[in-house]
Amino acid sequence: MSNRTLLERFVRYARMETTSCETSRAVPSTACQMEFQKDLERELRSLGLEGVRLSDSGVLYARMPAPPSARPGSPVIGLLAHVDTSPE
Repeated sequence: MSNRTLLERFVRYARMETTSCETSRAVPSTACQMEFQKDLERELRSLGLEGVRLSDSGVLYARMPAPPSARPGSPVIGLLAHVDTSPE
């Protein structure tokens, strides 16, 4: 993946509406936060990660296995993304 692609992806993420609601009892606290997680879920799937799962409470899980050229038993990388509500 090129630096340009990474920069474009970062800017796209930064532009997304992800405002939280401090008084909400929902988890995540706003619908736009869940939509952001759903976008990330689709992106992780398109990148070929395994075990991609988005919980009802907006926690996103995925794992990136070791490449085929790695030694047997090589570790995997686990990814976890969640959204928070902050009064700031």
